[in-house]
Amino acid sequence: MPNNQQLSQITRLELDFKIMFLDIRSLARAIYQAKTLQNLSLTLTDCYCHYPCHQNAEEIPPLHSLNSKALKLIVKGGSTMVKDVIQPLNRALRYLSPSEVDISLGETPMEALYYARGELFPYGSTIRLHISTSCDLLEILAGLVRRCNIARCVHFNAPLGYFSANEIETCNWWDFASLRHLRFENCDRLCEEDVKIMASNLLLDEADVGLQSLEFISCKNISEDFLLNLGDEVGERLIWSF
Repeated sequence: MPNNQQLSQITRLELDFKIMFLDIRSLARAIYQAKTLQNLSLTLTDCYCHYPCHQNAEEIPPLHSLNSKALKLIVKGGSTMVKDVIQPLNRALRYLSPSEVDISLGETPMEALYYARGELFPYGSTIRLHISTSCDLLEILAGLVRRCNIARCVHFNAPLGYFSANEIETCNWWDFASLRHLRFENCDRLCEEDVKIMASNLLLDEADVGLQSLEFISCKNISEDFLLNLGDEVGERLIWSF
């Protein structure tokens, strides 16, 4: 880790932690010294912490107070790491307001996307989420747009992602009004019926407002014939490739 003087001058910071004890409070204090930070990339693999991480309120910068270009997190570990390391880290990084957020969870519980129970962490204009475990994509998306009013582009790459029946039935589609681009890539558990419901609710406004593109890329359960027919109904803002 660079010293405090070096940290105060850097704009890019890349750190890789593997199978080691990680003191999130000390790490956060060091990152806070990077007053001009624009690009932060953290990779954490099977890290651990033996005691709860409690930061004093006065040592945490104000919420979303540092505008930056990009935040990238790569997380590989189990539920204990998520609870003891990742969620405290997410809480510590909430002072960032990055234009782009890229989070990859490799065989890691989706709770790594949260900083507290029910409170999603990602915050940015463009949000890319790579999730390898089973997850309700519509629940995550609804949580994102309700909490992050600056989100304009959201990209999911989630082979085991799905839309639950409960979320489909209870979803308030007006919550998605701020989104402009939405992509689902390699989301092999999405079904055509749910895709039609989403497209019918998000692509029926005037072309110059609301969602400008809804993309489905290499989603195995969605056929080209289905997308062709759906495109005839909702227009050319529906995009796909195989």
